[in-house]
Amino acid sequence: MIAAFIHVKNFITKKITGLLSDANLREMAVGSSYVLKIQLLGVVSTYLFFLIVSRKFGPEAVGIFNIAYTLLFVLVMLAKLGMDNALVVFITAAIKDALPAKGASIYYACMRLVIAVGLALAVLTYLVAPLLAELFKNDQLLVPLRIMACLLVPFLFSNLTAHALRGFGYIRDFALFQNSNYFLVAIILILAGQSYIHNNYLPEYAWAGAVCLGFFISLYLVARRIKGYRSRAFFHISYRKMLTVSMPMLLTSSMFTMLSWTDTLFLGYYCPESDVGIYNVVKKISLLITISLFAVNAIAEKQFARFYVQHDTEALKRLGLQIAWVNTLCAAPIFLAIALFPLFFINFFGPDFSAGKLSLIILCVTQLCSAICGSVLNLLNMAGHERVVSRILTGATLANLGLNIWLIPLLGMHGAAISSLVSTLGWGLAGLYYVRKHFKFWMLPC
Repeated sequence: MIAAFIHVKNFITKKITGLLSDANLREMAVGSSYVLKIQLLGVVSTYLFFLIVSRKFGPEAVGIFNIAYTLLFVLVMLAKLGMDNALVVFITAAIKDALPAKGASIYYACMRLVIAVGLALAVLTYLVAPLLAELFKNDQLLVPLRIMACLLVPFLFSNLTAHALRGFGYIRDFALFQNSNYFLVAIILILAGQSYIHNNYLPEYAWAGAVCLGFFISLYLVARRIKGYRSRAFFHISYRKMLTVSMPMLLTSSMFTMLSWTDTLFLGYYCPESDVGIYNVVKKISLLITISLFAVNAIAEKQFARFYVQHDTEALKRLGLQIAWVNTLCAAPIFLAIALFPLFFINFFGPDFSAGKLSLIILCVTQLCSAICGSVLNLLNMAGHERVVSRILTGATLANLGLNIWLIPLLGMHGAAISSLVSTLGWGLAGLYYVRKHFKFWMLPC
């Protein structure tokens, strides 16, 4: 046993030393270290937010917030038209050609189109909010749904601006606008407002304040970072060309959003809001396993796009393998801690959440699979295979929908967790196969 432990320790040490010796990975590590710090702060804020809401308002309030929050994300995804990831590709190409002014022109053209779509969706959602509340059989959803509808345009502006900043290379600014960081502001507003607002909608009001602050910060960063690139030179921006690239990415992002949030919506339809609240708390606990994945992918996507534009297949392969190792080495210890001691983590939120123990273990396995395979779709998406990614996620989403409809009425939140596990395995294995097919290597830590 001791010999086996020493062998594993030496193997991991050797692998880490080898990873750190690579210049491209060191460059990525420098960039992602700041993103990881911001992500860690955001994760802590997210857990504190739901801890406060669960303790002060109970599982039902957590469930109501998550249903409204999920609707906001679905609307943002639709309104973006896939332009967020397309912006990274277009702006990266413009920077490579030493034409930052063209990148700025692309950003402003995208923003005009996306805001128009977002405004139409916001008005429509506000008007049909009573019907949606009736669909979920809970009148208390009306106010949160209308709050989220009002937040659509400012949140959309901040989100698209963040991706543009990533394309220009401002990774630190991009990291500030991750969703989890909004919760830090929301916590402050909840603690400050609890003496003045005495109803269960305080979490939604606090989130609204956080989104508004993010909107004003993004306006400042546009003026400081992007506006300066504008010039009198005329750049023809073809909406048709942008949509040709972005629409497959829209399908990709919509499928991924549905994979991430379908369980919440179906639980809200079939089960009490308290079950929705418990499930979403254990789901967020399981996301600790992939905490490094976002930071790695935030830098890796730009690297993938750069190597693809340069036609450097060997560098693309080397980076892909290194990322697979980094994600696995970061995820494995957290997976073991949560899977072995699930109640230790759940009990922080109160005894009412212990019913989610089995779901947490299943979701931990799901997140470990996501960590191991988590960058395969990013590589394909940034290397000219958007349609392949769309087909993979369409298949996984349809499977997820069918499993949710079948299993949630039978098993409740545990059925939702099993559905997520099966669909994650599906897109992960398919992504690995297509990376092997197009780039001739298995993107696995082996």
